[in-house]
Amino acid sequence: MGNGHNKLELAARNTALVLTESVRAFFRNDGLTASSSLAFFSTIAMIPALFLLTYVNSFSESISHLMILKSQTVLEEFIPASSAEVLDQLLSVSAPKHTLGLINILILLWSITPLLSAIRRAFSNIYKTGRKRLYFIVKLLDILLVTAFVLSYATVATSGVLLSLLPAEFIPSYFKTFLPYLVLISLVFVSYKAFSPKINSRYLLAGALVSTTLWFVMRPAFNVFLTYNAKFGFIFGSLKSIFVVVLWIYLSQCIYLFGVEVAATLRRREALVIKKLMDGKSPEYMRTAHTLLRSFGPGETILEEGGTHPWMYFIRSGSVVVEKDGIKVAELGEGRFLGEMSFLLGEPRSATVSSVGQVELITISHDNFSVLTREFPNIVEEMLEDMARRLKSTTELVI
Repeated sequence: MGNGHNKLELAARNTALVLTESVRAFFRNDGLTASSSLAFFSTIAMIPALFLLTYVNSFSESISHLMILKSQTVLEEFIPASSAEVLDQLLSVSAPKHTLGLINILILLWSITPLLSAIRRAFSNIYKTGRKRLYFIVKLLDILLVTAFVLSYATVATSGVLLSLLPAEFIPSYFKTFLPYLVLISLVFVSYKAFSPKINSRYLLAGALVSTTLWFVMRPAFNVFLTYNAKFGFIFGSLKSIFVVVLWIYLSQCIYLFGVEVAATLRRREALVIKKLMDGKSPEYMRTAHTLLRSFGPGETILEEGGTHPWMYFIRSGSVVVEKDGIKVAELGEGRFLGEMSFLLGEPRSATVSSVGQVELITISHDNFSVLTREFPNIVEEMLEDMARRLKSTTELVI
């Protein structure tokens, strides 16, 4: 019982750590500004996207009317109830009056790509990736993504029509309740996968679950807010419904990017734990801490001259002695770095390091070091100061 309680407490604390760091990262990466940019491009992309959706739905003449109605029903699940009239008007405007030619379809697809470019920039800022592709290759990929989205949405609408034709007793009530939730999780996960760098799919799924859950909680809360604040947005007059839709899109984009932050935080969780350990936080509630900490007894060799290891150390407690050709050149204590020179240069160790007493070290790999220097630039300053002090001590010893 006690063991199960400890595991539950550990999971809760790790979850709290991830969510807390995700919130901090969201504001650190200027998530509100990025969300407003996505909301702007989403609003612009709305009309051409609806044009394409209604055009694709019109291909099946026998059920085209039902598909358009089902598309409208699905869309109404994702906007505030008070703004349904805006959706009706948009669908009316976007209904194709004649067959769209290939050129028109390409223009509509192209007009949606700025939204995808904005999403890509936001993801790049969150993941701190700087890789860029050629402009036309990016645009081609964006057009393919938009096409895939339109076809996927049309498939969802078709599935909804087919399900509605089945007798009610064949469809469990809970299935209808959870279907929008599952559809949205799938769409969010696929979009995360499309725009994220190489990352564990479990992290992306966790981010999609968080953002979708927050979104489904926010929707009724937003409707309640509008119900009890009927004059909200009255200054916009007849444009109030449009203002509410734009505000809703903005809040939705905030939640969408927060889910990306959750995935990114899970990806760099080890580096965040390292920073907590370096700051003296207790490792007891950190699930990954035991893989990052190494302990040495008195007189044990930590690093050997001429050896190679793909990591460096940070002294969390205790002290070590540094020897060069059997001669003691330095003694380092808590808060100092070990093996950073050979770690950064990729060369063999230039000295032997042994523990004086009981020593606890934090292991830092290249991947974690890259994250630490991006997220916490002050670590680089601390390392440079440490290297300067050591160089000064060595120079004085030689002189």
